[in-house]
Amino acid sequence: MVSVRARAFIAAARLQRKKSFYATAAGMRRRLSAHQSAARCEPPRSVRRHRRITRHEVQGHSCYTLHPDGRWDGLHIFHLHGGGFVEQPEKHHWRFADNLVGALGCRYSMFMYPLAPEHDHREITAVTRRAYREMMADTPQSGRVLFGDSAGGSLSLGIAQELRGPWRGAACLHSAVLALAEHGRRPRAVAGH
Repeated sequence: MVSVRARAFIAAARLQRKKSFYATAAGMRRRLSAHQSAARCEPPRSVRRHRRITRHEVQGHSCYTLHPDGRWDGLHIFHLHGGGFVEQPEKHHWRFADNLVGALGCRYSMFMYPLAPEHDHREITAVTRRAYREMMADTPQSGRVLFGDSAGGSLSLGIAQELRGPWRGAACLHSAVLALAEHGRRPRAVAGH
């Protein structure tokens, strides 16, 4: 059964015509600059008002880190947002990040990776790998969490595959690509979790 809250979200999305952006190639090209606007990269005022946020630049691309109010416990989430590799994050991404920082006392970094069609997959993955390494450099391996949703889930998978071996962090990946790859398989339990 769909909750009242979920129904309200679905209705609001329909009213805002979110999916219409992807309806046709011509329509998408026409509206692309608005969806890639630099203003959409910045955390919204509702988050900036009460959360300490730092900005780090990696090869011309911003990475924003939300910091906990109290003492940092060593947990650091590196988030690669969704958006079909063509959109910047939306306000709900920032609210989600803010809620996790408040609940977990963690640092939460969201990287504004380069977007298509201006950049290809080689550029996107190379700069994203570098951002992950730079942002996680002062985080103990056991406190590293690689998080990606949708397109960001695919990017995160690439990074996670590269970090095999002594890597002791965690990964949380949400992606249609991953769902297709696992179709029909039962989820495996992760040892110790």
